Amino acid sequence: MAAARQPEVKAELFSPLYCRVNGFMLGVFSVMCQFKLARPRYRFFSNRLRTFLLEIGLPADVPARHSDYAAWEAQLPALLPLLRDRSKQLVDFMMLGVFAAHYIRLGLRNRIDAEPMRRAARTVMERNGLRREAFDDLVRGGSKPARTVDELVSPALRMLVELVRGLRPEPKTCFVAMPFSAPFEDYYPSFYRPMLARAGYRAIRAWGGFGREDFSPLLVAMILKSGVVLADVSTSSPNVIWEVGVAQGAGKPVFLIQGDKHEAPADLASHVALGYSAASPEWPDRAVDELHVSIALQAAAIDKLKGDPIRIASGLRGTDVQSMATELMDIFWEASFNGSRSRGESVDPGHLKRGLERIKSRRWADAVADFDCVLDHGFDRGEGGVYAAAHFGRGLALLPLRRYREAETSLTSAAKLGLSDALLMRLLAEVRFNLGRADAARADVDRALVLGPEDRDALLLRTLIAARQGDLDQCRRDGEELGRLSPRGPGTIAAAGYLNLAGGDFAKAADLFRKARVLAFGRAWHFEAGLAALLTGDADGADRDYRVGLRHGSDSDIDDALRDIRFWTGRVWDAQAMQANRHLVRKVRRLLLQVRTPRAWARESGTGRTAAAATAKSARCRRRHGSSRPRGCWPAVRRGPSLPRTAPPQSTAPGAGTGRTPAPRGAPRRRS
Repeated sequence: MAAARQPEVKAELFSPLYCRVNGFMLGVFSVMCQFKLARPRYRFFSNRLRTFLLEIGLPADVPARHSDYAAWEAQLPALLPLLRDRSKQLVDFMMLGVFAAHYIRLGLRNRIDAEPMRRAARTVMERNGLRREAFDDLVRGGSKPARTVDELVSPALRMLVELVRGLRPEPKTCFVAMPFSAPFEDYYPSFYRPMLARAGYRAIRAWGGFGREDFSPLLVAMILKSGVVLADVSTSSPNVIWEVGVAQGAGKPVFLIQGDKHEAPADLASHVALGYSAASPEWPDRAVDELHVSIALQAAAIDKLKGDPIRIASGLRGTDVQSMATELMDIFWEASFNGSRSRGESVDPGHLKRGLERIKSRRWADAVADFDCVLDHGFDRGEGGVYAAAHFGRGLALLPLRRYREAETSLTSAAKLGLSDALLMRLLAEVRFNLGRADAARADVDRALVLGPEDRDALLLRTLIAARQGDLDQCRRDGEELGRLSPRGPGTIAAAGYLNLAGGDFAKAADLFRKARVLAFGRAWHFEAGLAALLTGDADGADRDYRVGLRHGSDSDIDDALRDIRFWTGRVWDAQAMQANRHLVRKVRRLLLQVRTPRAWARESGTGRTAAAATAKSARCRRRHGSSRPRGCWPAVRRGPSLPRTAPPQSTAPGAGTGRTPAPRGAPRRRS
């Protein structure tokens, strides 16, 4: 374990909550350790005293043996000036803890010798604006002296709850919920507290459970008066999980952390949890440097959710943190661009770098905007390399947006400027394949494989193109090459599926695509398996595969699936087979379009309607009109994002039921 790295002790560390809890417990522990009742657990008590004294930067030479404690306690008054230099309030509550411990231990209630102690305690409480009678209510069960640790600590904890009750919540105080066992006891001074200090929080923790004392009211009070909670869920300790539940029930933000060899409980698995590894001796310093930024980022995400207490209570999700990180990065980049402009420097390299980062975060449209900024200036300033890279990045970002013609222009421009790369040629081949130019795509992917002979993505793309062209020999050769590069890879299995698809063995192709889907952890080849099942006439299998694909696929994936259905059914089936399977094909197309069209319509129409609203309108239309909808009604299946039109009213006028809707009165009649 690395040596404990203590942050500098600052005045803002000693908040009212910090001073009341730690000062009072310091006084109780210092008195309790001198009695014989503390002897069985003296090692734990002395270690806790030592840890706190180190925390506030004081000498921590607490003796290891109980027999030596009396001599050390006699020197304790010498520490009071040092404590007073840290915080006068800390000294006040330490003395209040000392009075309370003596009062409880000796059973001094209603006795003459208790009066001086009562007056001193009342003076301290008045100085800090506390109710004087709280000390008189300390021993609720009579004047019997405390004989066990539980009998001494429980009344003191009840009094401490009353001392804390009137405080306001402290937004910058973080309650640390941690297991009170090795090695986590050593993590607090070397890891938890420095990390929170770097993130702008003061750390506070409980002083540990001693037995059967009533500790939970104080824990609840500390959590309620803290701003946030940091919980280490590495061991799934019931105490830590209980504290997390209290914090979330009170609407307090919770930062979860866990060791790399542990898993969070199932109920917390969807929450954001920061990982750390304690494998090396110097791990605390490295973990603090890495995780304090993540803590600050989560705090910013929580501030953004202040108006939604349910979201805060249910815990942060990865999307919340990612959204805040994106927003902060945009602010950083804009500030950087403004600084470069004020100094007269070019912002093109910054836009290029931000565009590449946005590609990594899948912000395609924003990346295109950055590359457009570079292309507006880069070539005029003679920065040909930056200009070529911007063209390449723009084409790469346009491909997921399905803006294939613009992507082809950008990628071709990058190639003309001297950028020669296997990835560039493969992307160009993919663009031209999606534009329906299979021969040009085949030539581009051949050039990509010349530049990168072991590019498995290029080999798989050429297998797909060759399957479309009916070149079984090329499919077989590429499949063998993929088998050599990755014998058990999902791409190799998918290539065999394309070969069987082109060869007409659709049942085997469906099995191979499903196997590839399993090897790819369910992320790909759903629609290919559904297509192969469709070509075999397996309605149930096709429906199942396409429905699984709809849960994972994007709009572009659905468009590709519709295109594949048109191509392969037109190629494989003759007119008789097409007629026999028309109901199955229509069912599958309707299934795909019911998901694809409302989402695209809601996104592109600009009316602000959501996909759920569009789908609900489709359902209402089906219930109202059945399978034969009027022509003017917006159906569940549309081929474009055009605006919905109002359904014509049902009428019993002449002409109703003939397939034609009577023209409104006064409208000109159209001649047939």
